Amino acid sequence: MSVVAQLLGRRIVRQFVKFCLVGALSTVIDVGLHYLLMFYVPWGERTLSQALGQWIVETFRPGAPMNGKVYYEASFPVLKAPTTVLAILNSYYWNRRWTFRALGREALHRQIAKFFVVALIGMGLNVAISSSLMAVVPGHPKISWALATGVATVVVALWNFNGQRLWTFRKDMA
Repeated sequence: MSVVAQLLGRRIVRQFVKFCLVGALSTVIDVGLHYLLMFYVPWGERTLSQALGQWIVETFRPGAPMNGKVYYEASFPVLKAPTTVLAILNSYYWNRRWTFRALGREALHRQIAKFFVVALIGMGLNVAISSSLMAVVPGHPKISWALATGVATVVVALWNFNGQRLWTFRKDMA
């Protein structure tokens, strides 16, 4: 038997592969929508992120420098939250049904609560890591955004897999 076949014969490896596929789809939802909101959704003569960022800076940080990068930095976490919530909903549905095959109704409410606790901690990590890195990575906002998003995605994927596997869907591991 080949090494790949042996690895795929292990339940945890199959779950991890499925989790990564669901995570990839959720990442496309989160990152794709966030990218569109940050750089392409128009708001008047500017982008939504520029208009929102200017409002945030003028309202909550008066006297801060007024420039494009500061506006992107200010709007980044606000626009990140709703895209992450959509990705979490997608992730819950597919991980429950396909990755961990938790199809029974007896633990549904408890699993939903646990799933969202792990996912919301992951969302907090994602927003904190990506927003912090966006502010410190020099260069064009799109480059800063890409690096910040990439690092946060890897860290949060590891957190989410372990949290969901070891806590949320633990009963199904037997």
